[in-house]
Amino acid sequence: MADLISLAKRDSESQWQLVSPKTVADMRVALRNYVQRAGGAKQATGAILVGATVSAACLRDLPYVPAALLGASSSAYAVQLPRDSRIGEAAREAGRGAASFWDFVTGGSWQHAQHQKRNR
Repeated sequence: MADLISLAKRDSESQWQLVSPKTVADMRVALRNYVQRAGGAKQATGAILVGATVSAACLRDLPYVPAALLGASSSAYAVQLPRDSRIGEAAREAGRGAASFWDFVTGGSWQHAQHQKRNR
């Protein structure tokens, strides 16, 4: 705990910061680049969820959480691979399918609700 407090610092408004604003800005740029390479946020999220679910089901000898984390991280990596990569295209296709299924099940209401929240 003492190490964490030594890493944190207070800004001028007496709020604690664990990372600098430049680091936060760099992370936002990296996230935007990731989403662009993945073909969209919904597609990336769908691929990650499919990877987590499939690996938890297939890797039965591992506990569920580590198996799901392994699949989610592998899918998160694969979905952002270049367009000519067969693994990347397979992950993006799985993500598109999961996103389409989610939109069908919810009737697009989740996307509409998120859009409404942003426009308030």
